[in-house]
Amino acid sequence: MRISTASFYTASLPGIQSQQSAIARLNQQIASNQNYLAAKDNPVKTNQIMALADSIAMRNQHLANIDKAGLVLSEENTVLSEMRSAVSSVKSLLSQSSSMSDQSLRSQMAQQLGDLYIHIKDLANAKDSNGNYIFAGYKTDTLPYDHSQAYPGTVASASTTYGGDAGVRAIEIDTGRTLPVSDVLNTIFQIGGTPDLLQAIDQAAVDLADPTVTQPGLAGNLQGYLDVVNTSFDRLSVTVNDVVGRQVVLDDAKNVQKTLKLNDLNALGGIQELDQAAAIVELQQRQVALQASMQAFSKVSGLSLFSYL
Repeated sequence: MRISTASFYTASLPGIQSQQSAIARLNQQIASNQNYLAAKDNPVKTNQIMALADSIAMRNQHLANIDKAGLVLSEENTVLSEMRSAVSSVKSLLSQSSSMSDQSLRSQMAQQLGDLYIHIKDLANAKDSNGNYIFAGYKTDTLPYDHSQAYPGTVASASTTYGGDAGVRAIEIDTGRTLPVSDVLNTIFQIGGTPDLLQAIDQAAVDLADPTVTQPGLAGNLQGYLDVVNTSFDRLSVTVNDVVGRQVVLDDAKNVQKTLKLNDLNALGGIQELDQAAAIVELQQRQVALQASMQAFSKVSGLSLFSYL
């Protein structure tokens, strides 16, 4: 049976064009290392790819939040640890001073307590790397602990006032899971009753520097101040340990997020990444087939009556 020229063209051209399209697509796939170049290629796989991409983006956000939380807690821990060390020094000085009758030694102790008072108050009003007050709750632009130092005078020390609020800032470290990254130190600085921590340290310095306060009365006063400082120290230690515990939680959460992100990346790669070796073999096969088809097409289409004239 003879095949007409028109029938030959109709049968041959689509096959050649199809091969050309397939080769062009394979070249694009190889260049991009992607299985799917458009959503229409495989809607089901595309939805899976989008879901995994969203999951990876969320993991990245949580990892960024964890790093931010880690920095905030590290700054707080540094301040609290230094504060605990300073309050411990106050405890030691008060214990040593209760039996002192020599006024020159008492004055030296008073000066040391006055310096520690300033240091502790500065730490209570410390700012983070962004210039925000660490222990002011949500009112990060407001001085949290305000107290007027009476020492080296002999007037009674006033109580401490708090300018912040009770808010505790938190950061999301996983979907639906947040971690506190700030603390309010009211239970440490405002013990209840009289005096509070800063007031107790300040008044102890005033009493030690005042020669009219005799040793028996001084001993009783200092014991009362020491009781306040001991309570503050214990509560401060609890807060320090709590912050350290939250840092451990962050480390664990970071490891979990990194593992889950790696799982998502591997799953995404399994769907999205091209099998380069197989694609190259297919490309070579199609190029050979295309070349053969075009040669055959060229030969047959070149045959006509005029070839024999």
